[in-house]
Amino acid sequence: MIVVYFPNYRYNYNYINKLMIHVILLIYLLIVSLGITVVVITLLLARKYRSRLYIYTGLAFLGAVFNLLVCVIDLYRFTTTGSPVIKFGLYSFSLTGLSAFLMLYFLPVLSHQVTGIPFRIPKRIVHILLLSGIFFTLVIELIYQLRIALYFRDFFFALIFIYSAFIILFYHNKIVNSKLRSASKAYSILIFSVVPAILLYNTIVLYFYPNNIYLKQPYFNVLFLAVSIVLALWFGARYFFNNKESIEIGTLAERAKYFNFSKREIQIVRLLVQGLSNREIAEHLYISQKTVKNHVYNIFRKINVKNRVQLINVLASRS
Repeated sequence: MIVVYFPNYRYNYNYINKLMIHVILLIYLLIVSLGITVVVITLLLARKYRSRLYIYTGLAFLGAVFNLLVCVIDLYRFTTTGSPVIKFGLYSFSLTGLSAFLMLYFLPVLSHQVTGIPFRIPKRIVHILLLSGIFFTLVIELIYQLRIALYFRDFFFALIFIYSAFIILFYHNKIVNSKLRSASKAYSILIFSVVPAILLYNTIVLYFYPNNIYLKQPYFNVLFLAVSIVLALWFGARYFFNNKESIEIGTLAERAKYFNFSKREIQIVRLLVQGLSNREIAEHLYISQKTVKNHVYNIFRKINVKNRVQLINVLASRS
């Protein structure tokens, strides 16, 4: 009886395996598609509002999408080869390196810009050293296929993520916009919740189950990206469709064109009506405080006011 039924059992087992892999692939592709949607939306908003904040957010999301795309390609190769052992090749090196740069370079920059905390040279040097360490582990893994390189890379990843989350949580009171403050805190809490789990899970799986295709899947990474997408869409919808303050600010900035402001002056007007100081405006636009003061002086002169309150009142009353 065992000899007769064993082939059928074997066939059903393989069929279930293939079905599970295709379901996982479908979920990954869905999340990749949603991630690309978020990237496109943020870059369109960056173009519309001429804000680097949206550019950094979009590029960081793009890095996370590339990171998941590596898993999609590996799973597809498994469906064609049937081997759970997939070597780290040139395509993995390229996509992983690009995703690491996009995520880990722009995430700390984004956290500093959101909070208005200067990203000073000592912090930048440490940041560059960690990025260099990640690319070094990628090269080692590409050449020697050493598993220990993955441990160090995950550790460097976790350090940069947790540092970025710490900056936002510690200085969240400095974020002027309330919706942006809520979104930033939510992402920081998500990082503190998921990133240690990613580090622990990857370490255990790589050590005990290096060739198990199911356990090797980055489930926590996928969960992190999926929740990030949901938060981006949720807070984005609340901010741009339900936030009366943002509509008023946009309207005021449009009315400012009546006074023949330059593009840079319109950007500064948008930030002025949000209550940002000259220092915060300078850090937001990556210009000097002296340049901001000159622009503010020209804005006041063109509109014939002496302070920000008068500026807002004039803009609000202009039809």
